[in-house]
Amino acid sequence: MSAESQLIERPRPFYAWVVFILSVLFNAYTVTLQFSPSAEIIMIQDMGNAKEIVYALIAFYYTFALFQVPSGILIDRYGARIFPSIGVLLCAIGGIIMSQAEMSWHIAVARGIIGVGATFSFLNALKIINNWFQPKRFSYLLGLFIALVSLVVVLLKAAFLHLDQILTWRGAALSFGIGGLVFAGIYFFVMQDSPLSGSSRIPDRKAFWENIRSVFNTSHVWIAGMAVGLMIGPLFAFEAIWSIPFVQAAYKAPLSTAIMYNLLLMFGYAVGAVFFGRVSTSIRKRKIFIVWGIAVALMMLVIILYPPYLGIQVTSICFFVLGFAASNSNIGYTVVHEHNVPQVTATAIAVVNTFYALFAAISQTFISALLELNLHHPQAAATEQFQMSLIRLPIYLVIALVFSFFMKETYCNQRQTYDD
Repeated sequence: MSAESQLIERPRPFYAWVVFILSVLFNAYTVTLQFSPSAEIIMIQDMGNAKEIVYALIAFYYTFALFQVPSGILIDRYGARIFPSIGVLLCAIGGIIMSQAEMSWHIAVARGIIGVGATFSFLNALKIINNWFQPKRFSYLLGLFIALVSLVVVLLKAAFLHLDQILTWRGAALSFGIGGLVFAGIYFFVMQDSPLSGSSRIPDRKAFWENIRSVFNTSHVWIAGMAVGLMIGPLFAFEAIWSIPFVQAAYKAPLSTAIMYNLLLMFGYAVGAVFFGRVSTSIRKRKIFIVWGIAVALMMLVIILYPPYLGIQVTSICFFVLGFAASNSNIGYTVVHEHNVPQVTATAIAVVNTFYALFAAISQTFISALLELNLHHPQAAATEQFQMSLIRLPIYLVIALVFSFFMKETYCNQRQTYDD
């Protein structure tokens, strides 16, 4: 199948891939700022209060959750260019403020600003896929988007760590902030909302708000939000901050091995996103992949977190399968997209992302209780303390599994009106 067959007809078929790549870079940039610098790096270089720093970093998730729906509405109403460009700009400004932070609340403010800007990145990407490509390619291209973002994030994180070694984390954050200012300009002048200006939006204001209300009245959006949010929110919270110190404490593994496990999880997630996005469309089934994905991920997570701890080969497979199975949760975004009309897809996805951000924030806050044990570094925590705090993750996945059974199958049919 040629690349052009995946596109909506227009004079410049290559331009769809240009805006797609811009969306990948935007999302990868925000994810890198979301996880860099880590609390450990800040504590080592600035010797700040561990608990205060971790809680300050969590501010990202709360603003990220709070502004999801407003950002989705703005994208659906005004397109994928103006407000997402402002989002890139906010992330860049947040990075610059972060580099100058002297107190924990300064870090919290910077992270909060980054969280607001980051709300546009994922929502805008799905809006771009909806506007520029054929509907039947949505799930596959969402998977491809996630895989490419994962790859670029690895490269950007490596660049951040390299700059950290040369300039300290402050210099690295400042460099990324300045780079973000440049990227914001490029994004604004290159990005285009859709092949035909205004074709992806509802011009009538009353009709637009009626469709927005219909999104919130669609029960499948809330059910999918709970299932997806409970699945990937806590899991990403674990992957981003706690997986490496947990492996070091529980498995007595060196840092290099812990990092390898972490990368295998993300590699499995990237591969699975593309694979299941394509397969679910080919067989015209969505729900079964979400249910089995959560179930297998739950099994792998329990094996990883609790004894008996297995050898390096088996554990490596478990981390890969955990990511591979967890990637099925992305099909939940496709389900929500198909249950709603395309013109308000960003708002519908924003509801799901709100659950993801809230559960990620709650998970980070609860897990950070480890720092209440007078521990300066999370790596110093005993295995039992990690197990006690991380037991919330399997519980979240069990609840997500229950909600997944109540999701309604779409059979890959895109809704065109709320009257049907």
